Amino acid sequence: VPEEVAKNMSDGAHFLHTNTAGIRVRFKTDSQYIALKPTIPSAANMVIMPLAGSTGFDIYADGKFTNIIAPPVVYKDKYRATVETSNTYEGIVEFPDRKMREIQINFPLYSDVSDLSIGLQEDAKIESGAKYTHKKPIVFYGSSITQGAAASRPGNSYEAIISRRFDTDYINLGFSGNARAEDAIAEYISNLNMSIFVYDYDHNAPT
Repeated sequence: VPEEVAKNMSDGAHFLHTNTAGIRVRFKTDSQYIALKPTIPSAANMVIMPLAGSTGFDIYADGKFTNIIAPPVVYKDKYRATVETSNTYEGIVEFPDRKMREIQINFPLYSDVSDLSIGLQEDAKIESGAKYTHKKPIVFYGSSITQGAAASRPGNSYEAIISRRFDTDYINLGFSGNARAEDAIAEYISNLNMSIFVYDYDHNAPT
């Protein structure tokens, strides 16, 4: 959400408002590989979910899950993983053949992304991604469940699953521990052009 809205919510919501939960990039290309190099100001390293979900990207080709690009980890002990790099990592997904594919890249659920480089073959064709069947988005507002807490990867948040099944756009307004239905977020949501509104804030409700 815009910072003007977030700062009139709670300190926690303001901290989370730039997390990239629900952000996607869609395009078509005949490149035989997709390489990613994100810059992430601070990796969300939590004991309740894997880094592939909190800080990683997953890639779909023609609507099917292909692979995850996530930070490398080193285990200090059997209970907690730590990120080897502080704010950047890179990875590549290769396809068995070269043909035009519809690519969707899902962004991390619990991190900010300040920059993302996408690498393709030098002579690759690139086109706009297909438009969603349902152009008006579903808007989800809620707590950590809505943001995507504990999902194994971004494409496994429940909103992402629904979006793929119905080929619909969506907006994820999940604020972990901070969905309190403040006036600022209520007014912001009321002005969004949406097809459906999913309201799931009761876990964090003040009353």
